[in-house]
Amino acid sequence: MRVTATLGPGHHGEELLAALRANRIEYRAVSQSPDFVVEDWPGARVVHPWYRHFRRLLWGSWRRLPRLGKSETPRVLDYLVYEAAAARRLELCDVYIGWSQVSLRSLEKAKYLGIPTLLEHPMTHVAEWRRIMAEEYRRWGGDHFYSQFPALLVARMNAEVAAADYISVLSSFARQTFIAAGVVPERILELPLSVDSELFSPANIEKENIRVLCVGRLELLKGIPYLLEAVPDATLVGSVHDEVRPHLRHATVLEPVARARLPELYRRAEVVVFPSVNDAFGLVILEAMACGVPVVASDRSGAPDIIDDGVDGFIVPARDSAAIADRVERLRDPRLRRQMGEAARAKILSRYTPAHYAARVGAVLEQIRGKARHG
Repeated sequence: MRVTATLGPGHHGEELLAALRANRIEYRAVSQSPDFVVEDWPGARVVHPWYRHFRRLLWGSWRRLPRLGKSETPRVLDYLVYEAAAARRLELCDVYIGWSQVSLRSLEKAKYLGIPTLLEHPMTHVAEWRRIMAEEYRRWGGDHFYSQFPALLVARMNAEVAAADYISVLSSFARQTFIAAGVVPERILELPLSVDSELFSPANIEKENIRVLCVGRLELLKGIPYLLEAVPDATLVGSVHDEVRPHLRHATVLEPVARARLPELYRRAEVVVFPSVNDAFGLVILEAMACGVPVVASDRSGAPDIIDDGVDGFIVPARDSAAIADRVERLRDPRLRRQMGEAARAKILSRYTPAHYAARVGAVLEQIRGKARHG
């Protein structure tokens, strides 16, 4: 089998390529960050530095624009240029994998060439995303927010969904948002992520300093206000966006850390809370569980697929500060924390290692190729 993949925004592009290599699947991968790279595996890897220079000039110039440079970003233009260059690299193959937001031209070209297509969609359907975003922003106020999508990008994302043969989503929650938007269920394939269970592992240390930990972007859609209503002195790790600054008065906020250092933080925590109101998955959930730390996560994420409520973690309704506070209070019991942490680690080893993800990717691609041959 040979696959072509156009990688875009999201954190699991490298994991996808590792899964292809584990299955001995030849591929051409085109990626955008920080450079425009074309990798043929097994074979050559070519870096095209022009794209980095283009992006630096584009984003630097945009930020100097009065008003517009502070309230919008040039990502649509950025993506259009990348998308056009990536589409030129698409050749005949067995399956094309396109990344949401940057793959419309390649999806259209693949359809013309008769190549079956899979759209990797690492978020909920954009219609649901915008609905929840509007509700949160009306509730908490403000005049500009991190998770807004320009209208042109929304239109192109919808066109990508319409053009793809199949859409890959990360959880049953994400799947339901696509069905609600009118996508035929048979076109939606669930492909949950994995975690490096060797890097993210327990350690025999005394818990220190961090009672309740939250990791990720600090923005409204991550449910930060609800967490801080429940636990005002929680420790937060991630990039801070202006929309949540008014809520951070009593919290301890730490700068984002390199991925290799995250296990240290998880191991120091008694409980990890993932309070998102709109998340297709939540890799933080897997990372904390792999470190043997119990997780309290909202039901608007991948948590219902991952956690057995009350056994290896807790699932709470999104936006429910009282439920978060209750579960955190229950986990003050060190014996319960230990039992849940051990069960959480066992769950990861049984279902969510890179080997499990590679097997899922291989099965999905064989399914698509098989249907193309007989369809």
